[in-house]
Amino acid sequence: MTGAHSIVNDGEAGNWALNDAAEPAIHRKARREFGIAEGQRAARLCALNVLAHLDSAVNGELARVRRCVRIAGFVNSTPDFTSQSQVINGASDFFLEVFEEAGRHTRMAVRVSALPKCPAPRRSR
Repeated sequence: MTGAHSIVNDGEAGNWALNDAAEPAIHRKARREFGIAEGQRAARLCALNVLAHLDSAVNGELARVRRCVRIAGFVNSTPDFTSQSQVINGASDFFLEVFEEAGRHTRMAVRVSALPKCPAPRRSR
């Protein structure tokens, strides 16, 4: 895909807005450098970014969105961290807050050893 988003038609669900840059990615590892609560906040921030891309795709007319079909969450985490789904709850809950019943979706949450590009800003200590 090119650009911030692409619109595709799958023939069944109609036009889909697909985001190829769900920034910001976190380049720290769950369990070793942050816990579930911070991961949920990061997932929510990523979902907010997806919403911004979606808003652009529909020219500011979010009322055109009929439903959230599926989200995929990739959690940069240590091999022994098994709470990826709890982390991605941050994004799922956000879409439910924004779109209410239309925000219900299927999802996947997987562990990855690294995430490409788009580092998240680090907090000052």
